[in-house]
Amino acid sequence: MLNESILLKLDLEENTDFKYSDIDEIKSRNYKKRHLELMGYSKKYSLLEQNFMDKWNLHCFSNHVISNDKIKLCYIQDSCKLKDIFKYAIENTTVDLKNICPVLFEYLNYKNKSC
Repeated sequence: MLNESILLKLDLEENTDFKYSDIDEIKSRNYKKRHLELMGYSKKYSLLEQNFMDKWNLHCFSNHVISNDKIKLCYIQDSCKLKDIFKYAIENTTVDLKNICPVLFEYLNYKNKSC
């Protein structure tokens, strides 16, 4: 999956493309907290009891089109694969991935063992 995934950088403007006070469309569906965590939400960085967007997980306004010039493909060392970007970030930072996003940590450990 990570070899088929990419990371996009969006040059969004507050109040034009999004609002921090907007409703998070996923959290507003009344999922259980555990389900939100499995979907990538972290208790460390998300207010799971509130439907407002978290700053790490923004989305643009519903039915709002983002122009192509505001969307860039992220690269690290000539690769745009999410796997390579994650690997670089994990190897070159002191991010405590196990603590911040345990689901991703477990997935990456599983993939490393199965390869």
